[in-house]
Amino acid sequence: MPRLVKKLLKRELEIHNYQRQRPYALTEKDRKWIDYLNKGIFYRAFSRVVLLAKVEDRWTDILETSSMLGCSDKTTRKIHSEIRSLEMLETKIVNKKLYFRANHENLELYYRYLRTLHNPLDSNLKSLLSECLEYLRLMDNKTV
Repeated sequence: MPRLVKKLLKRELEIHNYQRQRPYALTEKDRKWIDYLNKGIFYRAFSRVVLLAKVEDRWTDILETSSMLGCSDKTTRKIHSEIRSLEMLETKIVNKKLYFRANHENLELYYRYLRTLHNPLDSNLKSLLSECLEYLRLMDNKTV
């Protein structure tokens, strides 16, 4: 177990540095968006909520997003308000209620992020996955 924990901690640090360095950003707009996501505790998670809505071909709103993030409506409204100027969301108003989700450009950027972050040729990722599989095997045998 300590070996797995060590690898997981190292992977989290790799991901942190990867998100900070932004090698998957192709344009200045991409870089601004990523800088924005790195701004605070709820920002990256907000992007995941709107990306999930896009992938599921549905719309989300302030209340649902606040609930998913575990933050106040005020925080979600502030994040949404700041994000509007970056043009990475689709929005619509139905019966005076605001709905939103990631736009295509946002989703493409996320796909680039995933392809490079979870590169199957990365030896560190292979090692981590091997450790996870070993841990699961040990859990099945109740030897951990």
